[in-house]
Amino acid sequence: MAFPRASWVIDRFHVQRLAWDAVQEIRIKHQWDAINAETEAREAAKLEGRKYTVERFENGDTLKELLARGLYALFKSPEKWIDTQRTRAGMLFGLYPDLKQAYWLSQNLRDKRSTNASVESINSKIKAFRAKLHGVNDTKFFIFRLCKIYA
Repeated sequence: MAFPRASWVIDRFHVQRLAWDAVQEIRIKHQWDAINAETEAREAAKLEGRKYTVERFENGDTLKELLARGLYALFKSPEKWIDTQRTRAGMLFGLYPDLKQAYWLSQNLRDKRSTNASVESINSKIKAFRAKLHGVNDTKFFIFRLCKIYA
């Protein structure tokens, strides 16, 4: 092995980004379900000849609005929420336990501050070294030189 003391490090930025995307996927799925449910309720009311009134929560949002406006709260950590975001998050988490679980799992990734900055730095040094050599013919000698220079 060329680098015997190397250790695996999680690329925190990309893993966290994937987790946030997963949280948003869940939110969007629930949002589409709410849109479809409201559309069906409107059509049913129209067929029955009655006026449709949308249900509003105590903060004045409809379910569609709650899910749409909850986007911003789900990208922030709880200590950075403003009052309206705290209220929306509480309502969303009460209605959708899967969204709550996904959000808190994504937040737990933020606490583990491991980073791959040193690996990225070494990568750029290797690329610069390789560029100076204009290609590598002898791989073993290349790795030997890397170890001697950057180890």
